[in-house]
Amino acid sequence: MTYEIGSIFPEKLGGFEWRVLDMQDDKVLLLSEYVLEMRAFHKDHERVTWEKCTLRQYLNSEFLQKFSPEDMSRIAETNVSNFGNIWYWTKDQNDTTDKVFLLSLEEVDRYFGNSGDYINQRKKEFYEGKDDSEGEYIMNTHNETRKAYDIGNRDSDCCWWLRTSGAFTYCAASVLYCGGIYVLGGKVSDTYDTGVRPALWLNLLR
Repeated sequence: MTYEIGSIFPEKLGGFEWRVLDMQDDKVLLLSEYVLEMRAFHKDHERVTWEKCTLRQYLNSEFLQKFSPEDMSRIAETNVSNFGNIWYWTKDQNDTTDKVFLLSLEEVDRYFGNSGDYINQRKKEFYEGKDDSEGEYIMNTHNETRKAYDIGNRDSDCCWWLRTSGAFTYCAASVLYCGGIYVLGGKVSDTYDTGVRPALWLNLLR
């Protein structure tokens, strides 16, 4: 069976709706359609990478319990590549093996329009009247497709975390309310305005 990229997956895994981002062989890459909860990238304001952050621990333990045993068995263990932030100074980081993960900066650009703005460092110099000579954002025609809404209030748009570090490893990149990509990143311990939109690879063969 094949699925249209960008469509809603027909099964509500874990009770949630999922959007199809990619298909490879007998697996499909899914991203939650909504921001499922507001949660910090890491419990403390300190230098941390995806490998060690508390959000990764949560997604691959407590969060997985929301799925039925059958659905959980279909979620593939994935080798997740963790490159540094090429706009700033963070180095490449250790790869991880995860069942549930967040998208990276490169992936969110690729799967939402494939503009190449991140890889080619096409930076937005102005945002909401602020002059940023270094450029902190990707703002392009795909903003609207990256916007996400709170599962508990579907009229409320939310920021959502990415797994790539920001300018430093006490920051993590994210997608903004408007759908722009915040490459500089927000504090990893922020809980008030950035939420979780998990991704996973699902085996289609039962």
